[in-house]
Amino acid sequence: MDIIQAMPHDAHPMGVLVSKMSALSVFYPDANPALRGQDLYKSKQVRDKQIARILGKAPTIAAAAYLRMAGRPPVLPSSNISYSENFLYMLDLMYVL
Repeated sequence: MDIIQAMPHDAHPMGVLVSKMSALSVFYPDANPALRGQDLYKSKQVRDKQIARILGKAPTIAAAAYLRMAGRPPVLPSSNISYSENFLYMLDLMYVL
């Protein structure tokens, strides 16, 4: 979240999302199969791992970018609710728990 917090408040949310998604490669070097000698296009296991990672991180990053633009702190995801509910919860649009 520090990357998002370092961006200007008036930065476009899509630019923030793209920047943070790009930064994930720094934290997950195995996300670049070419560096590990893995074949992303032929290995279903490697491909599925990257798909799950992106699907898991994208809503959290998008919600944090939206809240940053609104001048509010990010809301951490909850493991007690569904994927869609969690996205709304992180947007601070749904009050559960």
